Formats: sequence, structure tokens, C-alpha cells
Amino acid sequence: MLDLGLNGKVAIITGGSDGLGRAAAAAFCIGLVRSAQIARRAKGDLEAHYAELAKQRVPLGRVAHASEFADLFAFLVSERASYITGASVNFDGGSGMTV
Repeated sequence: MLDLGLNGKVAIITGGSDGLGRAAAAAFCIGLVRSAQIARRAKGDLEAHYAELAKQRVPLGRVAHASEFADLFAFLVSERASYITGASVNFDGGSGMTV
């Protein structure tokens, strides 16, 4: 599954050559991230547009940068996260209603 719209979803599944090796699955529930897609919809000042989106939709109060998601992804595919399996990660600034 790969859909990086405003409420994007990404699923990553890996396995060993026999399918029984180190297996990991992760689902990323992505909230608002600064992107060209959002920028094209903005009318006028882009920073003001992001601020208004964040005010309306993100409890943390800001829109994420793509580099923040890249850092999370890089960690989860690294050896440092080798013990994490079957995880679902909400990358949404608190807008998801999960605990």
C-alpha cells in the first residue's frame, strides 16, 4: 500500500530469502507533511497556508517536514530497529485518535 495524499498511508514488508528470516512489517499513518501537492493548493502566502492547516488539523500546531518522515523511516529500516516488528506508526502531529 502506498498512497501519499494528505492523509497518506505506507506499508513496508520485508522478509528473508526463505520468508522465515528476519521479517518486519510497518504501517505508517502519515498526516500533514510539507509537499508540492499542498503548495499547489495554497493561495497566496504558503507559510500562512501551512499555519492555517496546522491550526485546523494538527494538535501539535505545525505541519511536518518531509525530512522528519525520512528520519523515522531511516531509523525503522536500520539495524538499530531490528527488534521492532509489526509496528504501526502514526506520523501525524497528534491528529490521529490513537493511544
